Amino acid sequence: MARSGCSAVIRPRAECLRIRCRWILPIGRPALESGWIGISGGIVTSLGQGIPPGPFIDLEDAIIVPGFVNAHTHLEFSNLQSPLDTSGGLLAWIPRVVAMRRQRDPHTVCDAITKGIEESLAAGVTAIGDIVTTEYPTKKSTDPQIVCLQEVLGLSPLSASRIQTMRTRLASLRSAGYRVGISPHAPYSLSWTNSHSLCTEASKHSMVMAMHLGEGPLEEEFTKTSSGPWKDLLQQYDVWPLDRVVRLGTAADWIMRLSKAPRGMIVHGTFFDDVTLGQASRRRKTLCVVVCPRTTNRLSDRLPPIQRFLAAGLRVALGTDSRASNPDLSILREIELLVSSGLVSPKQAISMATHNGAWALGLERTCGILAPGRPADVVVLQPEKKTGEPYSAIVDPSTIVRAVLRKGRLVSGSLD
Repeated sequence: MARSGCSAVIRPRAECLRIRCRWILPIGRPALESGWIGISGGIVTSLGQGIPPGPFIDLEDAIIVPGFVNAHTHLEFSNLQSPLDTSGGLLAWIPRVVAMRRQRDPHTVCDAITKGIEESLAAGVTAIGDIVTTEYPTKKSTDPQIVCLQEVLGLSPLSASRIQTMRTRLASLRSAGYRVGISPHAPYSLSWTNSHSLCTEASKHSMVMAMHLGEGPLEEEFTKTSSGPWKDLLQQYDVWPLDRVVRLGTAADWIMRLSKAPRGMIVHGTFFDDVTLGQASRRRKTLCVVVCPRTTNRLSDRLPPIQRFLAAGLRVALGTDSRASNPDLSILREIELLVSSGLVSPKQAISMATHNGAWALGLERTCGILAPGRPADVVVLQPEKKTGEPYSAIVDPSTIVRAVLRKGRLVSGSLD
């Protein structure tokens, strides 16, 4: 039970809060034991330890952290009750996704996205990088910060009209209040001849870019030889041009392009060879790797090679991917898997899920840490028992999301 602190019995107003708890993890600075946070007008005004001045809410053994960042997802699949069958790996899973997309009612996509936003907030996610293929729902003031990354596919050169259509969609999303970016889908689904125009567009308008790279074991061979199972799959859907030679870019080629954008996200990178990883490492000032541990485990029967990325000096952020390959949109569950597998420490994983994710999306000035002057995007976590080590307590499967604040407003859970 939460308790009202001091002798005052007046509960602080929702827009002006002081909350005390067992631990506050600002990220980037030492944890505050018996800490408190002051919030006013949607902004963090102060952080401290001990008894805060004036009325406050005492959440006792709770832990407060910055809102989680889901740096890579596809919210359009959020109405799925369970993941699609992932047996057979990526090449077998993609046709199932295509079939599902063809069978669904296009008018339900906005509802699915809205459902995914609500689920994300309940899971403590206050910033999202979403791959966008359709219309998007009207933005609400309580929504997470969302970077809408317009997906682009095409094994033929992009026509002027297609580029203009992309610009129009981005402008519409921007005018609706969303941040925007571009997502060239993958090396196997986009001609290399389109790389320059897309990256130029991103650089010109200061947009982030995200691309699936190193996602499967046969990807690199296909981009070099234009043959094999990937070509067979594309021919099955009549998207492999028969009247021209298709030039494909390797992962290393695309990394060079992505690095020209203000911020480039390498999504997955599971099957990078040393040359490709070296290419990313040399361009790490503008690049980040986004891993989706549970999806990678289901589709590739392995976990992301995070230690290789870290050894190369690359930032690593976390995503859930979509409900087409994952049972939920919980970043906390992604953290738990990485830590339980011994790939990273609890502190490293939490940094990936907050500060690194914010950096990947170009949101490092507005989320990812708790500090005076920053938006009060806050997650209250409730461990099962009192703890002297907060990072380990967060990754304990018994810890739950108790409450979520977006710009200081309670959007999920309870402070009672």
